[in-house]
Amino acid sequence: MRVAIPWTPEEVRLLRRLRAASLTAKEIAERLGRTAKSVGQKAVRLGIARRPTDERWLRALARYGSVGDV
Repeated sequence: MRVAIPWTPEEVRLLRRLRAASLTAKEIAERLGRTAKSVGQKAVRLGIARRPTDERWLRALARYGSVGDV
């Protein structure tokens, strides 16, 4: 079992910037030297997590005009 390493303020700033640039958790993790899971969990706690279901919903809306038609 791994021991959780606290996030530094600089890592949090970088996470916010990279998330705003639409990088995935895996891409951000590689840059920070952390796991994608830890990056995803931190993003959720910060309220900046990417939600694939939202993206699917938007694509369906754009394609069909309403999600009721999907």
